[in-house]
Amino acid sequence: MIDSEELAEARAIAEAATEGPWRAVETMVQSARGEALADCGHEGEPEEQDFIDAEHIAKFDPKFVIGLLDEVKRMTSDRCAKNLSMMSRELSEAKAEIERLNSTEKYLREKARDEHLARIESDEEDATEYLAMEQELAEANAEVEYLRSVIRDAVRVLETCEIMQGSIMHDELIEAITQKESE
Repeated sequence: MIDSEELAEARAIAEAATEGPWRAVETMVQSARGEALADCGHEGEPEEQDFIDAEHIAKFDPKFVIGLLDEVKRMTSDRCAKNLSMMSRELSEAKAEIERLNSTEKYLREKARDEHLARIESDEEDATEYLAMEQELAEANAEVEYLRSVIRDAVRVLETCEIMQGSIMHDELIEAITQKESE
């Protein structure tokens, strides 16, 4: 791959070279004014490759090379512009996706928080109900204890009454016997 430094160097060389157009005359490369610029021949009879080399060098005169470099620059700029446009579009899409994901995350966090609060409220309601039931149970237990004490007291009273009644009966029996004896 040719980097930008090599392209700049090629442009500097082309701009400093003898102005074109160049032409190949046999194995020689000449300027437009007929000056010899390069001899591609070897000693002896020229070979076919010598003619090809001369044609090649003549074709790549400064004007042609600068035109190629301009085209490379334009194509690179176009490619960069396309890449920039594509990257800009992808960046916009990525930002939109990030925004969508952030929105979704916010929604899910709020939903989870609301569900958590609802569970807490439900747990609080359950706890309130439980505490109310505990209170009712404590009141019922207190009433049961009260009733037990009332029953214990009643039993004592009854026992006392039975004893007293037994004593009264006993006294009446003795009185009745005493009266019978006195008659």
